[in-house]
Amino acid sequence: MLPQWRKISDYFRSLFPGREKTLVILYTTDVHGFIYPYDYVLGRDTPWGLARLATRIAAYRKRYSEVLLLDNGDFLQGSPLTYYYNFLQNRGSHPIARVMNALKYDAASVGNHDIEQGPGVYNRIRRQFRFPWLSANAKIGHKRSYFQPYTIREFGDVRIAILGLTTPAIPLWLNPELYPGIHWQDMVSAARGWLPYLKESQRADVIIGLFHAGIHPNAHRPDWPKGIPEENPCLQIAEEMPGYDVILAAHEHRVYNSHPLKGEPDNPRRSLVMMAGSHGRHLGVVFLKLKRKKNSWRVVDKWGKIESVHHESPHPAIMELMRPYHQRIMHYINSRIGYARHTISSRYSRLKDGGFVNLIHQTQFRFSRAEISLAASFTTTYVLKKGPIRIRDVYGLYRYENYLYVVILTGQQLIDHLEWSAQYFTTVDPQNPLARPLINTDFMGFNYDMAEGISYEIDITRPVGERIQNARFGATGEPLDLQRSFRVAVNSYRAQQLRKRFRCPIIWKSNKEIRDLIVEYIKEKREIWDKTTPNWKLVPEWIVEKYIRERLERDFSAIRDE
Repeated sequence: MLPQWRKISDYFRSLFPGREKTLVILYTTDVHGFIYPYDYVLGRDTPWGLARLATRIAAYRKRYSEVLLLDNGDFLQGSPLTYYYNFLQNRGSHPIARVMNALKYDAASVGNHDIEQGPGVYNRIRRQFRFPWLSANAKIGHKRSYFQPYTIREFGDVRIAILGLTTPAIPLWLNPELYPGIHWQDMVSAARGWLPYLKESQRADVIIGLFHAGIHPNAHRPDWPKGIPEENPCLQIAEEMPGYDVILAAHEHRVYNSHPLKGEPDNPRRSLVMMAGSHGRHLGVVFLKLKRKKNSWRVVDKWGKIESVHHESPHPAIMELMRPYHQRIMHYINSRIGYARHTISSRYSRLKDGGFVNLIHQTQFRFSRAEISLAASFTTTYVLKKGPIRIRDVYGLYRYENYLYVVILTGQQLIDHLEWSAQYFTTVDPQNPLARPLINTDFMGFNYDMAEGISYEIDITRPVGERIQNARFGATGEPLDLQRSFRVAVNSYRAQQLRKRFRCPIIWKSNKEIRDLIVEYIKEKREIWDKTTPNWKLVPEWIVEKYIRERLERDFSAIRDE
């Protein structure tokens, strides 16, 4: 009696076992420490996180026999959990390593924010991983890679090569002390060089690019510093090197899928490119249909989907593993450090001078002896409420692990930088001021700096390059001397950008992160007031007020803070 086959194709496949396979690739990216489904800054449960992804991963493994699980980097930074176990409790097992080992990842790539934590952190966690951590373009000398460049996985006689690459724009953001001896090779040349080796010498049937980089190129912009390779070349690599069957992208925190449909005629010929968001909100799923041809396997179809895990139940085993870590973090973030006499909101912090960014400025002045301070508002959604200030509030105010630097800038260079920052705003037509959004969503909010120590206006009716008006040095009230040099306090991320753009010297570095300095400043002051003397403004002011009243709430959803 014949078995009850669900499909005729299943029956014929059974007569010729091993001629076809379906490989499933699951991938996570830019998790940024969001494992436990809880927001430590806002103090509430979240409908995402790696614990919820783990439930979906387990379901796929139960359904399919041949499953690869990959991560595309930036898991070591971004939450109080990662900061605490990177720097404050740096002995024993790191929760990131424990969870990723428990989930049995097959490989991961190195992200720029992983490097940002410094060699003491990333080398410690690398020793704890039970899977390869990949970056072929993190070069020591001309030939050797600091990290393992690739790995080979086998399912039966199918050989799968996974090549890791990291965005080479790291020198634009990070101090070389964070990656001593490492040179970041251009990703395009690295991908081109490794492809024939993986195909021919390693006899790979399937080649996967696990690339911590994005899909929106930057190097063509006139303000891109010379000598810095393309930050986001994934689509370029896909177009020029279709030998990569799959390219998994990252870094930009967006969702993208080039092959959403099964069975499209050109699917096998084109590299499948996917980006699966960030913070454990989505799971990337790629299906590769393989057919055996003589002595090797060939991809005959490929397609993918990006699944939201919104409100997926957390995996019980991951929750149990994380519980002691979670309890320790709760105690840490709820430590009281001061008192807020007023509620201080970030809602309009990029549109009007106010207390939210002023707290960063005053901290930078207190510890740096600078004449001028530059700072960005990293959020437009956080509110520091009147009442006790806790460690969690400082994470809401300042989300990045930056150090405080002092650089020397001339008045002209300062104006040029403020003009660059003013790209955050589109050019407004005074005759029809609400015709388009005021916020330029292609310019990341964390790059929009506001200055303290000078007064100035940003004329949003003028083109970029002509917007900064009436600049005066605050200490004297005189017009800003464009030839004079000033001591300017900035964060370490911005210092590297300015150094590349202006070749300006860095004359001082803090030995503590800005977030820790803010904690010290609040403890010293004991009480924080929402007081500021406005020294900059957007003009015409009537357009800004009209925009806030009539359009801002509609546009907020498009503002990119991540």
